[in-house]
Parts: sequence; C-alpha cells; structure tokens
Amino acid sequence: PAGAPAHAGWEDAAVPPERLGDYLREFDELLLTHHLTGFPFGHFGDGCVHVRLDFPFQHDDGAAVFRAFLTDAARLVASYGGSLSGEHGDGRARSELLPFMYTPAALSLFGKVKGILDPDNILNPGVLVDPEPLDVNVRVAEAGPLRTGLAFGYEHDDGDFNQAVHRCTGVGQCRAAHRDNQTVMCPSYIATLEEKDSTRGRARALQEMINGSVVGGAAVGHNHGKPNWRAPEVHEALDLCLSCKGCASDCPTGIDMASYKAEVLHQSYKGRIRPASHYSLGWLPRWAMLASVAPRVVNALVSLPGLGKLGLRLAGVDQRRRIPAFAPQTFHKWFGSRPASHVSQAFDVAPAS
Repeated sequence: PAGAPAHAGWEDAAVPPERLGDYLREFDELLLTHHLTGFPFGHFGDGCVHVRLDFPFQHDDGAAVFRAFLTDAARLVASYGGSLSGEHGDGRARSELLPFMYTPAALSLFGKVKGILDPDNILNPGVLVDPEPLDVNVRVAEAGPLRTGLAFGYEHDDGDFNQAVHRCTGVGQCRAAHRDNQTVMCPSYIATLEEKDSTRGRARALQEMINGSVVGGAAVGHNHGKPNWRAPEVHEALDLCLSCKGCASDCPTGIDMASYKAEVLHQSYKGRIRPASHYSLGWLPRWAMLASVAPRVVNALVSLPGLGKLGLRLAGVDQRRRIPAFAPQTFHKWFGSRPASHVSQAFDVAPAS
C-alpha cells in the first residue's frame, strides 16, 4: 500500500477461522506499531493469511525491524492458538520462533528424532532443530541499493538494479510445466531442466553477485563494495538466456532477465575488448553490407577448402556451422529496381470485428 518493495517473511500465519477477524484487527495494530504496511489476502475461509510487508531492508536497521516484527507477530498468532506457518512450512525465517508454539519437551523430541535419522546433521542444518537466527542471511538486507553507473534506468524499481533482481521471490513459475502452451517462460530451463537456467536461478545468481555472498565480489550499498559483473558463475547462468522477454510477460513478479543480461554484458565489457563472436555476429549487418558489394566473390572465398572453417574460427563461431551464401542482389536493390505500380482501384479496409 505504501508503494515500497514488499517482502515475504510472515507469509502464511493461520488462526482458527472463527477468530480471524479479531486476529486481523490486532495484526493491523501491530503493523502500525512497527511502521510497516501490507495487504493481507486469503485463504481467509481457512483462517490462513498471506501478506507481503515493506520491511525497510534498504536501511541499516532493516534486519532489526524484521526481527522485532516477526517476534511480536509470532507471539500474537500463538496467543490465538494459531500457527506460524499455516501452509508452506517454517523454513529459516520462522524456525527460531517455534518456542512460541511448542513446549521445550516437544522441541527436544524434534531434535532427538532428527538425531536418529540424520546423525551427521546433513539435511537442512539450521532449520527447525538448532535453528539459525531469523535475521541472518537475509539476502535483501545484505545487498543494499545499486543505482550508479548503470546502463538502464529501471524506472519501475526506483532506478535500483538490486531492487529489480530482488523482484524474484522464488515463486518458480519459470520452472512450471507449460503443457497448456499459454506461457513461454522459461525455454532454456525447459530444455536443460537445470535450476541455474531458470529465471529464478539466474535471479539468484545476480542477487548473490550483488551481495557477494557466493560469487566473487563485495556487498554493495551498505558496505560500499562493487559487484563482480565478470564472475564466471553469473555468466554461466546467463549464457543460455535467449533474451526472449518471456519472463517479462509471464513472471508474476515482473522479472526482465533480458534487460538484466544486457546490463551484465555491458558492465562486463565496458572499456574492454569483447569476445570475437560479439563482433562477428553483433556486427553482422555491417559485414553483410560489405559483402553485398561483391557477393559472388565473398561466396567463392568462403567456399574454398579450409578458408570457411578458418573464418568461423576467427569469428568465434562453432566450426561445425556453415556460412550461408549471400544473395547476388540485396532486397533493397531488388525492390528499388521494380517499376512503379499504379493502384487502379481503391479499397476500404474494414476493422476486424
């Protein structure tokens, strides 16, 4: 409602349906106390409340506000005999809050069961049993704004590349099976079934590039570092992106990976020599214009044994490809040589109904 970026974190608390009205009234008061805004939505019939909140992660105290609110919210929902996680599970954001719902004896039993089934603590360490603090590893809070020196304006994200890539909240629509042929996101993931080739996987790589948590580089914003635009992990994730804009139309959070990829490539090669394929394929219209001066000569040269493959190698293109022949006459020359036509009869074109 305030127009600020909204985040998950208190996403699906639930209370007995007959007590939902009283809970929502107190929940609204809690938001006012913590200077937050959100728009709760259902499944109200089941007493489950989804909500995204504008935690001020762009400020240094954002994580502290996050912790204070979640603690008070957990206390509130428990007082109604409700659940911290009515639908999607406790996860890292709420495992620390389980003592509001369970007795020490019950929590101890959780730990004993996990100890029997997972003695080396390999499965989900830091979740449910011996949980990590809920305000550590908050990706948005660790990053901070990135607004200077960018190629694009990101006007819908306050000019902030960090805010743009954090639009992805992990919904996973890009990984869904598109048997209905109604959506196109994300074709490269459909081909490889690798998470890194999904829109979500690419967004995560960019998020981690900005905060420096996994790929090389220092966190920006709060720590005044610089993202490592040339990180191999980032370029590997973006390599198969077709820049088809499918995510821009299909992603429910509005991710535009084509623009983000263009930003990464611009930042990576700004002031540097690019790979050969960028010049051979990126400047293809220029090369075609030069070839049009003597297309038959160019076709004869590239058809010579070994010369075509050498050209592909120098161009940075896979040598298994074939260089297409240039037409003896360009379309513009052909069109310009046609005799002028005279329309003998005018027609009214009716709009489609």
